[in-house]
Amino acid sequence: MKIVILNTSERTGGAAVAAGRLGKALRQAGIQVDKLIRENSWLNRFRFYWERLIIFLCNHLNRKNLFAVSIANTGMDLSGHPLVKDADIIHLHWINQGFLSLKDIEELVKLNKPIVWTMHDMWPCTGICHHARDCEKFQMGCESCFFLKSKGKDLSTSVFDKKLSLYKEANITFVGCSDGCPAGQKKVICYGIRRFCLFLIRSIRRFIIRWIRIWRVNYWGYLQERDFYYLGR
Repeated sequence: MKIVILNTSERTGGAAVAAGRLGKALRQAGIQVDKLIRENSWLNRFRFYWERLIIFLCNHLNRKNLFAVSIANTGMDLSGHPLVKDADIIHLHWINQGFLSLKDIEELVKLNKPIVWTMHDMWPCTGICHHARDCEKFQMGCESCFFLKSKGKDLSTSVFDKKLSLYKEANITFVGCSDGCPAGQKKVICYGIRRFCLFLIRSIRRFIIRWIRIWRVNYWGYLQERDFYYLGR
């Protein structure tokens, strides 16, 4: 059994810490795990600033809430990466800020491999925001985003529609990190989407290990010493 973990950062942020701990737990369970992360290259910095620029323009040149949202309009196509092609399972963590675009995730889906997506915030099921606060529009369809101070259909609408289109044919298991994950997330993921599950769990490592065992068949492998790779050149 081979798993590849995708996360924007190696150490920065709670998602990076969680991904690292999960990788360690999986290796202790005898599973081969590799991690792909974003390299701090000029090209990746350009992707990061390009996404922020689009948000800035759509927010009427206002920097407020510039990092409260992500639109995943640019990133890296990892579908041809050897570790991804060789993996039995692809595990997404926090993949924003120029690491994976929605198009890149679509290319991963086309590989027909099971994908696990650990939701460290609400972004996978909202239009563009990482935390919806008191807004519940994402449960049916985003528009008039208060982060953008807009009216009617806006950037959040187009990104939300792209996500729904992507998810309808995707073999993705969404995993909520705790019971603090709002119930609305489960509702929107099930809205018009097939083959989806959302698990709200307290022990992410315990759940993933149990989930992996379903796919594990007669595997005894060599664990690589280096468990993460920088991407971006």
